[in-house]
Amino acid sequence: ANVVETSLLLMVLDRRLGGFHKPSVILPAIKIGGSAVFSAVILWALMKYFDQLVFDTTRTVNLLLLTGTVSLIGMSLYIFLTWALRVKEVTLFWAFFMRIKNWRSVIRKSEEVIDSATTNS
Repeated sequence: ANVVETSLLLMVLDRRLGGFHKPSVILPAIKIGGSAVFSAVILWALMKYFDQLVFDTTRTVNLLLLTGTVSLIGMSLYIFLTWALRVKEVTLFWAFFMRIKNWRSVIRKSEEVIDSATTNS
């Protein structure tokens, strides 16, 4: 349903704008979708392998460890694949993450003063 809706919205957008460069929209979506599908298949196989041979998932702690391990591997694999395929959005995400990482130094450099008397009234 989402693919159909996205396709219809892209067609409407194309008509309203009088045309746009479609490969710049479609190619990254294909790369991201391919990375997601490949990651999902690998994660399914890893989950089955770890469930049978590494973790005894009859215990809650081991089930949480399995979930955390597979999630970390999956996130890392997905980010690596999108980076390797040179998806621009990954670079933007990384730049945003690096800006958030330095939030304390950004706040220290700010000279803005918040007056408590005006915020309480």
